[in-house]
Amino acid sequence: MIRSLKTGAMITALLMAFAAPVAAKTISFTGLFEAENYPGGSSPFAEQPATLDMVIEIDPEVQPETYQEVPGNGSISAYSSAVTSFTYEAFGAGGASLGLWSVADLSMGVIDTPIENIDLFTVQSNTVTGPAPLETLLMFIEGDTNIFSGSGLDQLTTQTLQAMHTGRIDLFTEVDGMGFGIRFAIDFDSIEVVDDMSSGDTPPSAVPLPASLPLVLAAFGALGMAKRRKDRA
Repeated sequence: MIRSLKTGAMITALLMAFAAPVAAKTISFTGLFEAENYPGGSSPFAEQPATLDMVIEIDPEVQPETYQEVPGNGSISAYSSAVTSFTYEAFGAGGASLGLWSVADLSMGVIDTPIENIDLFTVQSNTVTGPAPLETLLMFIEGDTNIFSGSGLDQLTTQTLQAMHTGRIDLFTEVDGMGFGIRFAIDFDSIEVVDDMSSGDTPPSAVPLPASLPLVLAAFGALGMAKRRKDRA
């Protein structure tokens, strides 16, 4: 029992004090309202949408589920588990929030196809939840070839995504038995990738060194208590 206490205290302290930061890449940008297709009745929104703020969190350590080389030294990578979080919030023309949505069951592609002169970043999901749900999402960011130099997640940087020339977010739903769609154009100047290694950014330590000191002291304290119990025994 005492040996278990000592071992557990030491392992816990070491894990907490020296835990490595979890890899993460966060892509954020704004979509600008472009078109709406609502056949009949009143729109499900309180006011006409104007902007869409999107945040995508990616684990860059995840490997593609499928990888395919294409002519011209290009490649296509498909991911189904790299995105750890995907949320977006819509705002009306008057600035009021129209709702916050989250996206699950994503498929994501990073495509570098020199032979077709296209670099592409795509996201698709049929599982979107939130108020007045728009349960299907299609997104793509397209640019000329030679922006990407492969199809790994390291290609998703502020520099590469801002260098693309076309981007669109399409959201679909069914309201009162009728199809409804809304389209946003991506504002490329708003694209920002945090923990973008090409710009020298590095993620912060999970536990800063000064904060880890009390954890180490606590571990030694626990070991001391265990020793005293053993001596009394």
